[in-house]
Amino acid sequence: MKKIVLIGFTLLGMLICCQNKSMAQNISCGETLNVAQNRFDNGDFYSIPSLLKPCLDNGFSDQQKVEAFWLLTQTYLFLDDPISAEDSYLKLLRIDPLYEVDEELDPVDVVYLSEKFTTRPRIVLGAHLGVNTTLVDVIHPYSLSQIEGTADYSGKIGIQGGISIEYVVNDFLSVGTELNMIQRKYEFSKSVFGLDEQEFTETQTMIDLPVFARYRFSMNRITPYVYAGIGIHYLTGANGEAVLTDKSQSDGGFSEFRVEGPPINVMDQRNKITYSFVAGGGLLLPIKYNYIKIDLRLMQGARNSVNEENHYGNNELLFRYAYIDDYRRLNNFLLNIGFVKPIYKPRRKKSRK
Repeated sequence: MKKIVLIGFTLLGMLICCQNKSMAQNISCGETLNVAQNRFDNGDFYSIPSLLKPCLDNGFSDQQKVEAFWLLTQTYLFLDDPISAEDSYLKLLRIDPLYEVDEELDPVDVVYLSEKFTTRPRIVLGAHLGVNTTLVDVIHPYSLSQIEGTADYSGKIGIQGGISIEYVVNDFLSVGTELNMIQRKYEFSKSVFGLDEQEFTETQTMIDLPVFARYRFSMNRITPYVYAGIGIHYLTGANGEAVLTDKSQSDGGFSEFRVEGPPINVMDQRNKITYSFVAGGGLLLPIKYNYIKIDLRLMQGARNSVNEENHYGNNELLFRYAYIDDYRRLNNFLLNIGFVKPIYKPRRKKSRK
């Protein structure tokens, strides 16, 4: 029993000792920065690197490391060791790629050294979700009725989501592409055969691959941008819901007979591949080293969405609903909210000959 109690007290003492040692190490590293700063202020530069090294290896938080490497950068410049100063500043930027010197308060030699480096990312990744509405541009109207009213198209709300990748050319320009899955909807209504009412609602799903160039404006941390490019769309699904309201007039008044049914697959009446011109703009809102993106885009259709070769190929639409497609281009307004992650790469700028 005494041995068990003795072992228990021994383990408890070891635990308390380890905790105190860890606390002492943290306090020691916290004090180390103050000691190093005091030595720097007093001109004792040679002892600073060896003083900071143990805590840089194990002990400093990221913020403390930034402060330590900043102090080392200035120290090595005073010691006339530019190679070590550049190495220290580069290590600082790897921890905090958005670190900026103060040209008015910081020493001029440090400001000059900082201008030799860039943290501009080479690659920017992103993901987004959003909603869209469809605008229909009629190229040529068609009808099975010789007596008809004016066709009325209206957009409905669809959804989309996707991922993006961009290559950064310089501080303002980048080129990129996206891979999106888009669902878009629109509806159509028209009077036919004098009194009858015809309705058609189409839902499409497609894979969208735009390629664009983006120009970013500098406005403090909030960054507005504009872009333009072209998009290729591959249709993966198209279904239409048709309704025909057959109206007839007699001495007793009007009678109506409503013809409707389940959704109809209209993929054979659609071009699988279409194109569009893409233009848009938005804002990048910073969240530490990343951004939230708010983006508004116009996709201007550049090809007829209807398959001309199989225009009259859907018997159910023709004979049950008396419906035939107009030749049309589909345009879309898209609103996206996304997350943008720059892949920072702190590096020395290439020297110009």
